[in-house]
Amino acid sequence: MNKMMAVIVTMFLVGCGQQKVVELIHGPQGEVGATGEVGDRGEVGNDGATGAQGEVGAQGEVGATGAAGLNGSTFEVVKPCPSTHTAYSEIFLKIGGKLYALFDGGPHLDRLVELVDGTYRTTDGRNCIFTVSGGNIQ
Repeated sequence: MNKMMAVIVTMFLVGCGQQKVVELIHGPQGEVGATGEVGDRGEVGNDGATGAQGEVGAQGEVGATGAAGLNGSTFEVVKPCPSTHTAYSEIFLKIGGKLYALFDGGPHLDRLVELVDGTYRTTDGRNCIFTVSGGNIQ
């Protein structure tokens, strides 16, 4: 019996005109019951406040020097007919001893092509005729 029940019983007995004293006698404590099932997981809480910015670290050591790169090529701009001038004169690139011209192959097909030994005519409206020999204009 618990204490609340003893108080109610005492009040009942006193209220009925009986003057008995109720004595609570406690017995030995019972065994611990089995553990219940795990309940549902609670909601995830809000993120905490962002912490303070840390100090900037020390400068690192200078790394080792890298390997030498490949030798580069120089290029030169060459006019096939330097004595005639227009607003948009054709020019060629001389790279590694070879002449290259821009070939208009149509929409999205433009490309650089090597001018091999032979005779050519410009397409910039001047119709200048020139000869290529050994990567040079004659």
